[in-house]
Amino acid sequence: MQSVYLFLTKNYIYYHLPDYSSSESILELDGSKPSPIDSLPKFLSELSITKSTSVNIVLDQSFVSFYHFTLPPVNRRKLGKILEFELADTLLLNIEDYYYDYYFRSGRENLSTEVGVFTIKKDLLHDLIQVCKEHNLEVRWILSMYNLQDIKLRDQFKPFNQILVSFEDTLARMFVYKDGFLNSCSSSYRITEGEDESSKIQSWQHFLDNINQKIKAVSLKENNTFKVSLDESTSSFIKINELQELKLNGSAVDYAKFQESKCKKLVTPSLLNQPNRVNLFKSNLLIFQELKKHTGRLIATTVIFGFCIAIYIGSFIYKNIYNSIYYNQLEQLYQQSISKYLPKGTSKTNATYILNEQVNELKSLRKKNLRYSKRSYKISNLLNDVALIKKKVPSFHLDRFTFDLEKKDQPIRIQGNVSSMAQYEKLKDQLNEMFPPESHTIKYSQKSRGNDIVQFTVTIRLTEKQTR
Repeated sequence: MQSVYLFLTKNYIYYHLPDYSSSESILELDGSKPSPIDSLPKFLSELSITKSTSVNIVLDQSFVSFYHFTLPPVNRRKLGKILEFELADTLLLNIEDYYYDYYFRSGRENLSTEVGVFTIKKDLLHDLIQVCKEHNLEVRWILSMYNLQDIKLRDQFKPFNQILVSFEDTLARMFVYKDGFLNSCSSSYRITEGEDESSKIQSWQHFLDNINQKIKAVSLKENNTFKVSLDESTSSFIKINELQELKLNGSAVDYAKFQESKCKKLVTPSLLNQPNRVNLFKSNLLIFQELKKHTGRLIATTVIFGFCIAIYIGSFIYKNIYNSIYYNQLEQLYQQSISKYLPKGTSKTNATYILNEQVNELKSLRKKNLRYSKRSYKISNLLNDVALIKKKVPSFHLDRFTFDLEKKDQPIRIQGNVSSMAQYEKLKDQLNEMFPPESHTIKYSQKSRGNDIVQFTVTIRLTEKQTR
């Protein structure tokens, strides 16, 4: 955002855009109507001002007043409240009709707090802001020319007990410093009596006499002798004599106007950002006026926001109550479980351990049941059936039994011997009963050994239909 500077005095309005030497304009006023504020809209309308431009307004003594207070040692936090009482007794109107800003110095040697206060009427400030808004200018600072020149002179001269006089065309500003702090400031105007050299010299002599009278009045009031100094702009044609009086330095032919050069010297970032620089426009000055425009919306927003807060608080309370009831129910179930499943006299401390042990036992039993429930015990059943053959064939002797459950087409092989062929025939009858021919295919193989012993091998297969 680009910033511009606007100087308003009784004699002129000066517009300056930093970093652009050609972007400046000045409107000279004769001190009569229209006033600078009334002339400002027309002046701004003739300028090329872009949107989103901030303006720093610098006002002279015609708009801003200066007050000096010497207070006892005061806590910085309480200084603002004390100043309100002091200003209420000093200002012409009620303090509510003014905006003000101040800077101060706490002196350890003289045990006092010195305060410099700059004030501006609220109506004047509001009018300035309104005019700026109408011309796309956003007010950032409202400063006092006295304050800026005070900072500049203190940096240049380091005054202690001194009166510094600054000239600007038909105007002279006088700054009175006591113990290095600005005590008062005032202005004097030169009346032009003619265009010839003698008239100019005469008007300047009257002008300087008026300033000298003010210097003497200050010395008498403060009961002190002040050193008088001039700024560099008038040193060529005004001098100070031994009596600390201002006198013309010879014959003055041409007195240039100094307002443009002086304004440019004030427009420096280092000067505007000084810690003691006062700002009569705070960002919250007009906040209540803006709020009035949106009162209805603000009330509605506040009600909705309050309703949301109430819902949130209600849900939080409900959640706490629900959790409390839920945990009480869990506690009751816990007590019932202890009394139902655990031995009498079991404490809460041991209940968890015992329940865990019981649960682990149940889990282990369940795993065993799942592990053995799917077993068919085919081999054991076949061996039992083969063992029953011995009741019918007493000489039956089993040498080998082969069967693989994993392979569906694997046959059953039975190897053994009997004492005779008659016993062998009985064995075949028993096997045919156990493995019916319609579902099994039985292949017999036998050979005789000495003493009528018959050694045999039986191969039993499921038929193709059964295999499917």
